[in-house]
Amino acid sequence: MLVLLLLSGDMAASAGEGASADGGESEAPRLYEAALDHWMDRETRLQRIAQRIALAGAELCPEDLAPILGVSIIDTTALDKSLERLAHTRYGSGSRFVVAAVFEGMAGAKAGLKPGDVLLRWGTIEVERLHTWYANDKVHGTTSSLLVRRGDSEVRVDVENQRGCGFHTSIRKGEDEINAYATGRDVVFTDAYMRTQGDDVIANTVGHEFAHNILRHPGRRKHRDFWRSRRHEREADYLGLYLSARAGYESVESKWSDRVGLLGVFAFERGITHPTWQERTVLIQQTIDEISKKRANGEPLWPNEELQ
Repeated sequence: MLVLLLLSGDMAASAGEGASADGGESEAPRLYEAALDHWMDRETRLQRIAQRIALAGAELCPEDLAPILGVSIIDTTALDKSLERLAHTRYGSGSRFVVAAVFEGMAGAKAGLKPGDVLLRWGTIEVERLHTWYANDKVHGTTSSLLVRRGDSEVRVDVENQRGCGFHTSIRKGEDEINAYATGRDVVFTDAYMRTQGDDVIANTVGHEFAHNILRHPGRRKHRDFWRSRRHEREADYLGLYLSARAGYESVESKWSDRVGLLGVFAFERGITHPTWQERTVLIQQTIDEISKKRANGEPLWPNEELQ
């Protein structure tokens, strides 16, 4: 299955020549269909986790709120050209922002959005990029009016503006490094991360990267300010665990030890810019114990520390 993810436009010509060497029908169309489905499944998995955390963490990111639609959307122009052409065949010529999945109980499902809908406009704004939904200055009122193409018809759907942490979360294709990072407005996961980690670990990392954005860490980084960088990572670990816990994801020692060890080797442990694996493991376990105690006592999951 991993081979499917590496299919490129250059391979499309040779794969789609028609007949196989033994005279049978080429399997290229089936493989491309499977590759597109697999990409959509991984995007859906990430969006389901990230949007659940975004809604549950709304109180912790009051300056970064945006409507959370409760759907997974793929931008077909971000796919390899062969898969982009297949998506246009499947969903209609020129289809760009396609609803891959609708999450039960969230705003999109309640409003009647359906998988396969192609998003055209948000109110009077033509959708040109997914970041449109995360521009909080354009969000007014209790609902957003979306124009979608459904089959051969255009349908207007009014979706409740359920606000949550407004950080666009996406997968960067073609990356073999196990990594995730925050930019201040976005959170990006690599292919390799999504292929190798379970839902709870991904949720903990979504929370960690959301925390970086909430605390404005990306804009405060300074060259060779190693002390500040370590402090930022400790703060993001702490607040991030609260964010994922509020959404109901598990933060258990074994999973966090695996995560810290893996990322320490491959990505996050970049020399002296991050706390050591051992230090992070201890501090993370202290936070897990703190959260567990609050749960047991029926207390709100609100951080004890005042983070800047």
